Amino acid sequence: MCGPMHNESLNDSKYFLLFVDDYSRFCWIYFLKSKSYVFAEFVKFKAAVELETGNKFEDRKGRIGMCSFGTKEEC
Repeated sequence: MCGPMHNESLNDSKYFLLFVDDYSRFCWIYFLKSKSYVFAEFVKFKAAVELETGNKFEDRKGRIGMCSFGTKEEC
């Protein structure tokens, strides 16, 4: 998460939340109006990734939000 930004962006957002897949380096960015939306966006993001990939969300590095979505053999 980054913010607050001096200049508001999309829909008056002051923060952004960035997720990076360690394996593929694919990135997802979410613009937020407040820090209080971080957990709700994370829950939605996790559900969407698990549904799309068919893999469980795993925290490979011991840091929440810094995760790999591949199988054990890929990491």
